[in-house]
Amino acid sequence: MKIASLSAKNFRSLEDFSVDFSDNFTAISGKNDSGKSNIFEAIKLLIGSNRYEMYSPVTIDFDNDYPKWKDPKSGDDSISVSGRFTLEDQDSAIKNFIQRQLSLDSNKINEFSLEVSVSRGRSQHQVKVSALGKIVEGEPAQEVWGRLRSEASLVFHNSTTDGLRLSYGGGHGQFSEISQSVTSIMAQIRTDIAKKLKKTMASSQNELQGLLGRLSDKWKVSLDLPEFDASVPFNLVLGDNAVSVPLNSWGSGTKNRAMIILALLRAAQFRKIENETGRLIPVVVIEEPESFLHPSAQAEFGSLLIDLAAELDIQVIVSTHSVYLLNTAAPESNILVCRRRFRNQSRESYIEIASPEQWMKPFSVALGLSSESLAPWRSILEVRGKKIILVEGETDKRYLTLLQRPEHGSKSIDRDWIIISYNGFGNITNQSALRVMLELAGKAVITVDFDALSKVEGTFKSLELKKGKDYLPVGIDKSGKRAIEGLLPDSIRQKVLANNPNLFEGLLDRTTSDKGIRSRIKSAYLEEFEKHSKPGPDFDGFYKLGESLKRAFS
Repeated sequence: MKIASLSAKNFRSLEDFSVDFSDNFTAISGKNDSGKSNIFEAIKLLIGSNRYEMYSPVTIDFDNDYPKWKDPKSGDDSISVSGRFTLEDQDSAIKNFIQRQLSLDSNKINEFSLEVSVSRGRSQHQVKVSALGKIVEGEPAQEVWGRLRSEASLVFHNSTTDGLRLSYGGGHGQFSEISQSVTSIMAQIRTDIAKKLKKTMASSQNELQGLLGRLSDKWKVSLDLPEFDASVPFNLVLGDNAVSVPLNSWGSGTKNRAMIILALLRAAQFRKIENETGRLIPVVVIEEPESFLHPSAQAEFGSLLIDLAAELDIQVIVSTHSVYLLNTAAPESNILVCRRRFRNQSRESYIEIASPEQWMKPFSVALGLSSESLAPWRSILEVRGKKIILVEGETDKRYLTLLQRPEHGSKSIDRDWIIISYNGFGNITNQSALRVMLELAGKAVITVDFDALSKVEGTFKSLELKKGKDYLPVGIDKSGKRAIEGLLPDSIRQKVLANNPNLFEGLLDRTTSDKGIRSRIKSAYLEEFEKHSKPGPDFDGFYKLGESLKRAFS
């Protein structure tokens, strides 16, 4: 089951609110008190409390949930929350029940949408359900809603609270949540224990029978084990070959990550249930999964969650303050929640709709940076987790792309390395943005021309980047060849000079724009090199750069 959309009217800060969710991973971001948690409360209202969690089901309380800035006497005096859900064959536990309850003729339909609306005024409560064009209210709708809330329709994890649940008997989970095959094993274990206890408890059994034998009613006494199955709790232990440590003894960040991974595993296990009456793929909702994690760990964990949601084909919805939990591969699935203010008072929540050109808005709010400062980095966000070479411009990128060709043999550089232009050294002087990009990359090496090195070294030092490992100067220092063109063979340089005397004369003319002429000269060098260079001595300067890149990535 997946939630496709949610709408709410007069529910807390969701005065007139609607939002769509991605099939796999949706990140809800926004400043504090923007209304992110109210979205989660609305979801919990519709599909109930997770059967494994010890929290009370959400209900509508008119006095507490009606917006404080509104007067219910104005005529707009009801609260409503509605959701549209997609049900597939794998969700047979609820799908089959709804088909029977609503008398739907849909045996040949593999997937259909279910809409559930819950509303309350001061005195009356109403539930409405619709599927395949059929709308029901009253008791049938109440039963469908009740079934949604009683089934494991939702796996909810709040990272800001203790991850251990009382319903687990002090453990971290139940065997039945993560393995369906363990039930038969537990039955055999029960039989074995019963046999051993029969001999051990024989004297106690006789003693108890003797005491009961004093009564007029005569009973034969036996001691037996109560029924138990794979719902027995388990404890998680983490460690290596030398030492194993219970999860409770680890730090908050490690515990939180482990419990979130368990939540995803629980959701995915429902797909393996053979009995259709119990098969329902729940929605996984996680509040602030980045809690207690260092930024570099947030970047790694964010990538993992996004990947797992797709691999396991489960819907994961997170609320976050971290740029690392935003979906970089599909930024359109990121939701930015804002809150209007009137006369210094918080009012309704709303979704800030960003056009494709404004994909960076949720990222900029999370980072506290302007959207414009993130614009050059879109390419890195799309390939998070990969090995990346950052080069100054498109010209540098084309030179290194030539070096990835297989005809260079062992001198070529890895074709899996992704070459991305940062469009001028000014963009890598933005320390905050650069830090994020480096942490989102699996490994990044920055190349920078010698003639720009002094302008960025301060930023590199602040970020503790190491020369030769994290960044490489390009060109030949102290020779006048302090850019990537300095790696060209003299034959190429001389040919371009001979064919373009006017360009080089323009450099000496103070009235001419140096920047435009330099750009044209760089293009002339590149075009000549692409046309006439051959693997071997022509590439000697680039082969040295390639070897430096290999050492940096190793």
